[in-house]
Parts: sequence; structure tokens; C-alpha cells
Amino acid sequence: MKPLFKPRHVALALVGVGLSVAVYEMSIPLRESGLKSSCQTNLKQLGLATMQYARDYDEGWMIAPNWKPGLAPYLGGRIQRPQIARLFICPKTTDGYAYNLNLSASYLEAVSEPATLALFYEPASAINADNGKNWAMNGIHGDGSNVGFADGHVKWLRVKPAFWQASLNNKAKIAAKRAAWWRGFTEREKRRTEWIKKHAKKP
Repeated sequence: MKPLFKPRHVALALVGVGLSVAVYEMSIPLRESGLKSSCQTNLKQLGLATMQYARDYDEGWMIAPNWKPGLAPYLGGRIQRPQIARLFICPKTTDGYAYNLNLSASYLEAVSEPATLALFYEPASAINADNGKNWAMNGIHGDGSNVGFADGHVKWLRVKPAFWQASLNNKAKIAAKRAAWWRGFTEREKRRTEWIKKHAKKP
């Protein structure tokens, strides 16, 4: 009775299996690198959108519960659109990015060192916003995670970044100062309008 497979065929099959395993093992780091890079791109886009948002809203940060819908128009549409919604999600974990709760309803000028203060990060589980309590201690991409900072840059870190700066204590003071300025502005505009009406030449 002849063997079903010749030794040469068995050897070739084993070589093929070995090559397949080797290629697969080599692809794992490449795939991880690609996911890490895609995640960083998402965070950079969110950072740019935040700067555009701040310019339109008197240099204010987003309000935490609604920060995603607030940023969506600056990313090209409504958050219900799949191509917009995916920008808020880490491609590796499929969990949404978290917003630094300490910045909610505050102003750009309340941050003294934006290059060291976290704006967005990859949480250990799906949350909308917090003050860094859900930081993934074991990392999301390898032994570290991607972080978007308040100045717009993105960095991969092994250690938890800062989520608070002493200058944020001025949040209420800055809000009061801006409110006082706005009251003064409206009063000046009211007086200017009244003066124009009083001195306007009648036809």
C-alpha cells in the first residue's frame, strides 16, 4: 500500500506552516504599530477641533457631558455619522476617548502649562470624562497609552500625565472677570445705541 503523502510533500507542508506562523508573528508588531498610529491621528484631530471650538466659544473648553457633539461640527459633521463617530474611538479597544473633566466649562487662560496637561486619553473602560481616575495602568498600546495634551500635541506615555494644574483654581475668577467684561460691554453698547438714536438726523 502506497503512503498517502510522500516524505518530500510532508516536508514542504511543514515548511509552509512554519513560514505562515513566522509571517503571522511578524505581522503582530506591525498591526499594533498601525493601531497605535491611527489612535494618535484621532487624538490629533480631536486636539485641532478643540482649538477651533475654543476660538468660536470665547476661548472656552467644552462642557464635559456634551463634549463629543460639541466637537463633531469641527470634525466635518454630526456625531451620528460613522466617519465622525470613529474619530472619538480608539481603534484597538473600540472604547471612546475620555475628556479631562477638570477642563470642563473652563477657559484656555486657566491652563498655565498646556503642554503637560492631559486633554484626552485612552481610559481603561468606556467613560465620557473624568479626572484621570480611569487611567489604564497596564497600558493600551503595549505598556503605554496615547494622550492628547491641551496644546494639541499627542504623545505615547508609560506613566500617567497631569490632569490638574494649580492655575485651574482661577476658573471661577476668570469666569467672573469675563462676566464683568460682558456686562460692561453691553452697557457701553446700550449707551452708544442711545446716543446714535438721540443725535441721528431726522429725514
